[in-house]
Amino acid sequence: MKALKNFLNRVAVFFFCRIVFPVGYGLISVMPKNWFISLSQSLAKTLALITTILPSKARKRFYENIEKTGFQGKVGREKFYSEMMFLRIQNYLETFYELANPGTCSVENMKDFRQFLQENAHLEKSVLAVTAHLGNWELMGKFMASAMPSRKCLMLAKKNKYSEVTRLIEKTRVDMGMSVLFVSEKSGVKQIMKNLHSDTLIGFVADQKSEGRAGPKAEFFGIKTDFVSGPQRLSMKFKLPLLFCYAIRVGPLNYRVEFGKLEPKDGDDLQGYTQSMAKEFEKRITQYPEHWVWDYKKWVY
Repeated sequence: MKALKNFLNRVAVFFFCRIVFPVGYGLISVMPKNWFISLSQSLAKTLALITTILPSKARKRFYENIEKTGFQGKVGREKFYSEMMFLRIQNYLETFYELANPGTCSVENMKDFRQFLQENAHLEKSVLAVTAHLGNWELMGKFMASAMPSRKCLMLAKKNKYSEVTRLIEKTRVDMGMSVLFVSEKSGVKQIMKNLHSDTLIGFVADQKSEGRAGPKAEFFGIKTDFVSGPQRLSMKFKLPLLFCYAIRVGPLNYRVEFGKLEPKDGDDLQGYTQSMAKEFEKRITQYPEHWVWDYKKWVY
């Protein structure tokens, strides 16, 4: 029975990646902007409503996570979940519309963000950019690449269990001006070290639970939580600041880039530095709770 389920899942993924996505992407690419905005909002609202009705493991994790942390958001949990899903679906749709029609999205703070990156870019050293699963992290990669065109924008990723999905992710990011480095669980830092050059901007999505082995723990929403260690280790070893970057959706095809930095100090250890990073993430998530992925396996394993 399990083998049959896995086979059907693979067929469904193949069908989506090879047929549904290309057809949908083709339609989006020729759609007028005002049509897209109207259609995408209606579609996102409908799909978000469906997710609040149909049972799912993701919704169960969402409820368990907010109960475990005691974080209820600004509204009731059903509306909170619906708003989170609406924003996530809109982010996906708008990412592909921007991919098909470059320059369509308006980006607030882009001039200041470009200056921020340039001021913190050291000669003969890579730039370490960090984001979270907050807002539109895919477009954040595109905005980083366009803000520093003289540097190779290398985004780290883990391979999906389905090769078709991995291939789609890589193509999408490459088409938006990024390069992709798929890191393994055991030798991620070593793989990154090989790509530390003066002409690279290395991007991390660093709020996820580390897999395969335990990462450094930090208090995150009142709970001791595993984090990845790569960005912190590189920052401390090479005395490079961690540059935090987020693309927050503020309206249809309209984003605001928010940013900040964390610099290593003499005497910092991995535990304490990770706690500082976790504190930054928690502050931003508390500011924009519906924009974060509360249904990820952060605390419920």
